[in-house]
Amino acid sequence: NNNNNNNKALVKPNTITYNAVIRSWANQSGQRHAVDRIKNLVDEMKDLKQRGDDTIEPDTTTYTLYLTAIANSRSRLKAFEAEDVFRRAFIHDNDDNDDNTTTTTLQRRLVPTNNLPHHALLRACATTSAHVGIQRDAFRIAVETLARMRSSSKLNASATTAGSAVKPDSYTYFYFFHACAKLIPALEDVNVGIQVVEQALEWCKEEEEKKENGNYCIWNNQKV
Repeated sequence: NNNNNNNKALVKPNTITYNAVIRSWANQSGQRHAVDRIKNLVDEMKDLKQRGDDTIEPDTTTYTLYLTAIANSRSRLKAFEAEDVFRRAFIHDNDDNDDNTTTTTLQRRLVPTNNLPHHALLRACATTSAHVGIQRDAFRIAVETLARMRSSSKLNASATTAGSAVKPDSYTYFYFFHACAKLIPALEDVNVGIQVVEQALEWCKEEEEKKENGNYCIWNNQKV
């Protein structure tokens, strides 16, 4: 009996355990309850961390899976939901906070180790509601996401710089142009959207010329 009690004491979930469960929910494509369940699990992880459990804390994998579930859901507001999750996890600025308590909060923010969180956010924008107003805001989010990745790639990696570990790649531009194709028709001034696409294509060509990550302009021959 003592051995059984000892074994029970040793068996406890950690971040990897939670991420495995979250991954199973994230694979439930299109199911709204999956996103809600993941949110509850992430909140539970945060609560356990605050209680002093150092083996459990949401990490980059946790939030990437969370964002992927949102992108795969049927929510009409998925672009806003994904942006909110992304900002809470990865954005390192105090634009919305002026008090002195922000330092501790900012130190808890994560630095993406790859492009997957950004790509999930772009996918959420591309597949958001057909409502004109929502699509216009989704276009803004997509443009800001690409701009953030580009500016971050020019900075030295540091624990206080959002997205410093990432830079746009061919998949980034694919998801971005896909979002543009879906969202530009909803803009009040379509020409603005076209100008954005033209600028992005120029960036694409510049990166392709560098030959750093293969063929960036995978949409070069596509009509947006």
